[in-house]
Amino acid sequence: MMQAEAIHMTLREAHRWRDTLWADILDEFDTRDPAAATAARSAFRAENTRALRGGSTSAAALAWPYLDYQARMDWLWACQFVQRTWFRGLAPHDTAFV
Repeated sequence: MMQAEAIHMTLREAHRWRDTLWADILDEFDTRDPAAATAARSAFRAENTRALRGGSTSAAALAWPYLDYQARMDWLWACQFVQRTWFRGLAPHDTAFV
């Protein structure tokens, strides 16, 4: 039970951070290219369902064609940062998880 609760809390925190970093990436992208940023936002806002937490991953996938190189690299860095920060050591026997 404690392991499941730890995984759940870790996942919630990771989603929160990934969502925060995604919002920052979009804000910076908007500064560089407002028209492309608007197109990117429109791409994921057109979806009927959105998660309250953790929606940044699907939003980034939908917005990917509209992102510039810098925004793409920032998103990949954010995913890597969150993965390494929150999930490393959580499942020590499953190297695919880390």
